[in-house]
Amino acid sequence: MQPAKIYLGSTESRIQQYRADSQKYWDKGDAENAQKYRDSIKAVIVNTYIKEHSFTSLEGSAFETANQDKPMFLQVTASWCVPCRAEIPALNQIAEKYQDQVDFVLLFQDPADRLTTLSKEYNPTITLVPSNKVVSDPNTIYIAGFRHTMGFPSTYLITPENQVINFTQGAQAPRTYTREDGKEVTITQEEANRQNFERLEAEIKDLLQKSAVHNL
Repeated sequence: MQPAKIYLGSTESRIQQYRADSQKYWDKGDAENAQKYRDSIKAVIVNTYIKEHSFTSLEGSAFETANQDKPMFLQVTASWCVPCRAEIPALNQIAEKYQDQVDFVLLFQDPADRLTTLSKEYNPTITLVPSNKVVSDPNTIYIAGFRHTMGFPSTYLITPENQVINFTQGAQAPRTYTREDGKEVTITQEEANRQNFERLEAEIKDLLQKSAVHNL
């Protein structure tokens, strides 16, 4: 007998609790324990299922999550998110390379009128979905029944059977920072692109491998 499916939407209360616990440790300067709670959030999400959603793209076409014949890269993002913007070049390269094997869908915290100019920066193979209702919490989106409360960018890697097999957060952005040893480190746009591409490709390859196993 197959175990009952656990849906992503049913995990929100646990996610919120782990988020609160993680923040308590960040506030204390305890990064190690804060990260443990962040890892717990990922453990809650992975192997859940998303329900059937119908997303309306910026161009007005519908993207149905039901009965997909390809795995899906589903990312939640926002126009004002610096790492999200920095990731665009690498994401475009990945979408161009894997468009025949994976559906790329981006859910924006922004409404459609904010995306007209930004949309020109994305590869046309990527489906861009604006919010039709902006919620008060800047870390949350709610689009066509899909609710996310974990900030941006966050990525769900989903099999054709709508099972989440991985959940990742963050992207590299150009910056200069000081390490604990006092050394100043600069990450250029070129280096950020390289790191983002390598991470995204590793995620896509893992998604394709695990989706193939599911189809056996």
